[in-house]
Amino acid sequence: MKNRVSAALNRYGLKKPDEDGDLFTGRGRVHLNSHIQSLPEETREATLHEWILVDEIGEHIAALEKRIEQRIGQREDMRRLKTLPGVGRILGATLLLEIGDVNRFPSAPHLASYAGLVPTVHSSGGKTWHGKVPRSANLFLKWAFIEAANCIVVHQSKLKGRHVVNLYQRLKAAKGHGKAAVAVARHLAEASWWILTKQQSYREPNRAPIASSAHG
Repeated sequence: MKNRVSAALNRYGLKKPDEDGDLFTGRGRVHLNSHIQSLPEETREATLHEWILVDEIGEHIAALEKRIEQRIGQREDMRRLKTLPGVGRILGATLLLEIGDVNRFPSAPHLASYAGLVPTVHSSGGKTWHGKVPRSANLFLKWAFIEAANCIVVHQSKLKGRHVVNLYQRLKAAKGHGKAAVAVARHLAEASWWILTKQQSYREPNRAPIASSAHG
């Protein structure tokens, strides 16, 4: 929808090529308002209708976010989940509601598997390889953890020195962005189990001791 409006302005030379950003908020909204009357009649009417729809969708989203905050925003387990790197109000609510009763998962890896972040393992002839993620995975949970991981990647300069950033950077160099992001998401899933089971905020994992030459 927003792309169509931007394309319409470009088509009639009303939006400079170097002008980026959302046309329905902030300065973009002012720009759209100042040029919309210059559009051809039918294009203008269609753009106005889409503008109204965008505003209505925004109002519905705001109302839902307010309801989420009222119903579960102040819960202690919600507050603890939001201590996870990359997790805010929306992702925290998604994790809380999709995980449900954490006691149904006997261990942290079981929760990570339920979230679709543990691929199947196959062995044959002394060789082992990883297959696809099981279809029975909870795709909403998988999305939330991957989204949190991508948020960490985007803001890794602000999270410098944190375990999740070190994990991502180490695996990205060896396996690429995709697998590194999934590994971070799996860490967040397993950390969620510990947070909800132990009823404590997120803690940085203990660093493994560095082996000395005397001990190999």
